[in-house]
Amino acid sequence: VSNVAGTDTFSALRDRLEKEHKVDLTGIPFTADPSGATVYSDRTTTRDAGLTNGHMIYAMIDESKVGVLAESTGLKKIQKDGSIVAQDVSSVFNSAGFRPGMMPLKSMKMQWTLNEFVALDEQFQYKVKSPDNGMCKLVSVDSSSIEDFQNYMRNFDFQVMRIGYLYGKFNDDTSVKVEFIYEPPQETTDSSFSLLEDSKEDNVESIASMLGLVKVGWIFCHPTREKGFHISGQEVMFAAEQQLEAAGGVEDTPFVSMKLTMDESHQIIVEAYQVSKQCMEMV
Repeated sequence: VSNVAGTDTFSALRDRLEKEHKVDLTGIPFTADPSGATVYSDRTTTRDAGLTNGHMIYAMIDESKVGVLAESTGLKKIQKDGSIVAQDVSSVFNSAGFRPGMMPLKSMKMQWTLNEFVALDEQFQYKVKSPDNGMCKLVSVDSSSIEDFQNYMRNFDFQVMRIGYLYGKFNDDTSVKVEFIYEPPQETTDSSFSLLEDSKEDNVESIASMLGLVKVGWIFCHPTREKGFHISGQEVMFAAEQQLEAAGGVEDTPFVSMKLTMDESHQIIVEAYQVSKQCMEMV
C-alpha cells in the first residue's frame, strides 16, 4: 500500500486494501509476524506501531474470498453449489505449472534458451545407471553358508523367494567378508516377500556381536525371470532401506545386496549389488 500517513489507523488500511485489492478482510486482524503472535489494534496508527517505509504486516486471508468480485481479473471457478470463488494458487500451478506446485515457465522467466530449459528439466529426472565408483569393491561369502542357503531353495525347485541377512565384517579396503547367513521368519511367494515378527532377532545380534561380526548385507533368492528382469521394485526399496539403516542416513556404506537364482540352463547365479545414494534419497 502506498502513500500511507503516520496518522492512518489499521482500520483505514483495511478499507484501502479491500477496495484496491478486491479482498474481504472483515474480522481479520493485522499482525507483526506470519505466526500472528503480535496483533495490531484497529485503532492503532502506523506511527504508534512504529512502522516505516518498507515494513511488512500480515493477515490470514481466506483464499476463497480473494479476487471474486466482478471487476477482478483473477481466475475463478464455480463450486457445486453455484457460488463463484477464486482459484487457489496450487490448483492453478498444478494445471498450468511446469511441474506440479511450480509456476508456468513464462511466470518464472519470459525468455528461455534450450540449455536453460534442459538444465531445469533435468532436475526432475531420475536416470538409472551404474555408479562410477562402487562403495563396495568385493564380496566374499563363506562357502558352507551359501551352499546351505542354496540347498534350501533346491527343496522348492527355486519356485519361491527367500531372503536372509548377511553377517560378517567390513574390511578397510571397502570389501565385505560374509561369515554366516541368518534367515528371519518370513512369508514369500514367487514374486514377493514379507518379514514377520522375529523373536530371535536380539539373540542373533548379540551372538554376532560376541563374534565381532555385524550385519553387512542381505541376500534374496527368486525364481527364474524373463531376460532383462534383474531386480524388482520391492527389492530395490528394501535394498535402499537396508543401506540407509546401515549408513545412518544417505552416506557411503559397503553394505551389500546379493541375489541368488537359477538361469534357464539350471545354472546357479550369484550376484552382488548396491543402490546409489540417489536411490537412497528417493526412499
